[in-house]
Amino acid sequence: MAIDRLWVDLDSNKIARSDLVIRNEGKDRYYVTVTPSEVVDPGGPNEHRVEIANPEKLGLLVTPSRIIIDPGQMRAIRIVSLNAGLTKDRVYRVNITPQIGDLSASSTGGEDHGVAIKMLTAFDALVTVRPADATEQLTATRQGGALVLANAGNSNILLLDGKICPSKGMTLSPATIQFMADQNKKAEEAAKAQGSPDNPQDANKSPEEKAKADAAAAEAIPTFKPDECAGLPGRRLYAGNSWTVPEAVGESLTFNRRDSATDDLKPITISCGGSSGDGKDSKFCTGAGLDAATAIPTVSPETKSKGEL
Repeated sequence: MAIDRLWVDLDSNKIARSDLVIRNEGKDRYYVTVTPSEVVDPGGPNEHRVEIANPEKLGLLVTPSRIIIDPGQMRAIRIVSLNAGLTKDRVYRVNITPQIGDLSASSTGGEDHGVAIKMLTAFDALVTVRPADATEQLTATRQGGALVLANAGNSNILLLDGKICPSKGMTLSPATIQFMADQNKKAEEAAKAQGSPDNPQDANKSPEEKAKADAAAAEAIPTFKPDECAGLPGRRLYAGNSWTVPEAVGESLTFNRRDSATDDLKPITISCGGSSGDGKDSKFCTGAGLDAATAIPTVSPETKSKGEL
């Protein structure tokens, strides 16, 4: 099964409805269930989903809820916003799950048995409903030896293809490399916490050997060649969200920015100057593609006590 897109962007005043088109490219008949839910505290520490049966209360009408689609056929899922007077984005997920009829496997006799396996893919479409005065306001500030990207507006921003590049002929700074190593360590810890399977090659290792291997992997520092850039994952910043990335002093940080599902990608280049004072919270980094109105120096407590503004 295929779908035409996974991000639906609705405007309370202009575009209050849209269609998702699914297509059966297989040889089986699919029985599809469609389940909408609201994302509460999107991008925040308490993000979770809530399923509400009443479309008026949910603020979103999704129809139909069940579809039968034969091979080669297409069907449309209508999504209608019932929201009015929003002050910031309301965010939803629409889960589209295909099922097929019963599978059967015939035995060939003896010890040989037939096996039937069918792999299906479900889709989890993002639906954002924007307020009438939607404003995306991306800021970049230096805080505590890191760079904090934040969305001070009331509508979401998508950042893609992030990378940090050193000055020509140079390598990335030790601070940036350490930051990347720390992020890798956090990712490994998160994967283990989610019950990721162990590497098969570790099956014969003793507990002590496994512990040493895990410690070595966690402490491994990545290496970069001159002019080599470090990649950053994509991130959607909802209203009020922030994202901490390497400070990248003397280096360049680039992203592609998309403010809506229909907008083209816009390049962002952020450059941070040298540290001053205690090296923390010195000033905003400058950047092409950042919101110019937010480029105001941040005054550290030490600087403020000296009366320097």
